[in-house]
Amino acid sequence: MAIPYGLLIEGLVVILLAVTVFYCISLESKLRALRSGKDELKAIIESLNKATENAQSSVFHLKAAGAQTANDLSGLVTNARILSDELELMIGSGKNLADRLEDVRRPSANPAANLASNSTERKQPKQSNALDEEDLLKSLREAR
Repeated sequence: MAIPYGLLIEGLVVILLAVTVFYCISLESKLRALRSGKDELKAIIESLNKATENAQSSVFHLKAAGAQTANDLSGLVTNARILSDELELMIGSGKNLADRLEDVRRPSANPAANLASNSTERKQPKQSNALDEEDLLKSLREAR
């Protein structure tokens, strides 16, 4: 008994159609899972967009705060430099005054200058004047 070739071909087509149907069922279930994942992915993307917008806004505010802080610090540095220059001037004046006071305290080699200083010292009480000068010199030396 010979099976006709037409029947064999039709049997083969039936088997291939059955395989195709099972493959389509499998593919449909995968597509359904992909569609449900698509909704979840859409929600994740929306959440990511909101987070990105918040981050951009935060960076903008951070840059603005940094610029404001830089301006404030620049003003403070300028004021500090001005005060530093003034203090240097005051220190220089104080050193100059201390040097002049030390020169007045030392007896000079010129006797006429000694007589002039002695005559001014006679007019003022010696003890309180000497103590005042010593206190002033001591304070100026400590300030250096």
